[in-house]
Amino acid sequence: MDSDARRRVLIVEDDAFTRAALVTVVTSLGHEVVGQAATVIAAMDAARATTPDVVLIDLDLGAGPTGIDAAYGLRGLLSDVGIVVLSSYADARVMGRRARPMPPGALFISKRDLSDLAPLDHAIQSAASGGVSSSEVAARADDLTDGQLELLRLVASGLSNDEIARRLWLTEPSVRRSITRLLRKLDIEPSDARNARVQLVRVYTQLAGQPVHDE
Repeated sequence: MDSDARRRVLIVEDDAFTRAALVTVVTSLGHEVVGQAATVIAAMDAARATTPDVVLIDLDLGAGPTGIDAAYGLRGLLSDVGIVVLSSYADARVMGRRARPMPPGALFISKRDLSDLAPLDHAIQSAASGGVSSSEVAARADDLTDGQLELLRLVASGLSNDEIARRLWLTEPSVRRSITRLLRKLDIEPSDARNARVQLVRVYTQLAGQPVHDE
């Protein structure tokens, strides 16, 4: 990957202030912003007109199609275009049912990673080269199934094992075993149940793109 390459970038963001800020940031990184769009339809039109190397898309474009939906449409139009989905979430699945799986080779980067601009530049370069990158927290969740992510969400919402069991139509021992497997997959020591739950809440909070406050 040529880390010094100047990429042609299309920015898709429904918030005008954020879109303008992204234009400034991407330009400051040495790339050329070839177009801007606030909607999926406008993004498709801009992509046809500019044939960008990379499209930087916000995950949440308001009512209607998401940024991931837009990514699929753009890939159908330009099969080799790099895709970077940008969001306050650290894992797109936290968004809920509206979130589709990421298109092959597309990158997901949390806005929380942008206090340092290097991750964004790396994502743009990687997307243009067909690579994949993710934040440390998102990487920890990459191997979670949708069911495990839902279990994580229920634990983080403060439900007891018995309440989770009723919600998921499972037995309480089954929920307890599932939580133990979840802890192990996230490399969290399951010996202290209360502390383990606190750590699960922290993981989910980070995936949802919220700041974590140490007690």
